Amino acid sequence: MQKQDAEKSTREKIINCAFDLFARKGIEKTSMREIAQDAGLTKPVIYYYFKDKDELCFEIIRNFIEMNERKILEFTKENPELDKFLENIFVDCLHKAKDKKILCFVMHLHSYISGHPEIKNELKKLISHRSGILEGFLKQKIKEGRLAENMFDTAVHIIFANTLYMMHAAKEHSIKFKDDHPKEMAKAILRAVCYKGESR
Repeated sequence: MQKQDAEKSTREKIINCAFDLFARKGIEKTSMREIAQDAGLTKPVIYYYFKDKDELCFEIIRNFIEMNERKILEFTKENPELDKFLENIFVDCLHKAKDKKILCFVMHLHSYISGHPEIKNELKKLISHRSGILEGFLKQKIKEGRLAENMFDTAVHIIFANTLYMMHAAKEHSIKFKDDHPKEMAKAILRAVCYKGESR
């Protein structure tokens, strides 16, 4: 294994171990020493790759958001109709909601960033970029005459509100979503914003 490959493998191992610990114990309560022990490495090795816990935490967030971006881009290419695009986003959202580690990490993250404004600011930049992909897709529908321009902001807010709601509801185990929920939710949103497209 070449040095570059070995370093990539070690970096990924650190990220994965940190993610597991952050999800299980919380970010604030997890030390770099514990991450090193869990990864079978020394603290100096951990600090060789990440200057502190904040940088490591942000790397986990960045990887997760980039994965979501790739999914959204994939959906825009595969499904030019907005209703199917939204359905796929909600299906993916519910799929992630079944991963309890992701949900626990997100909950701990919300608590952690309140005391770490630098992470909060960087997170805003990443989310803004992700929002841009969705917004670009919606603007294309406006150009096609499928979506009224004055409904653009409403569509964006409703879509993001519903993804957050589904994740939160799944975390609290208070609501069980039916298999057809993503399709029905997509239809409801498009009716609300007067979308002139497919109607499944």
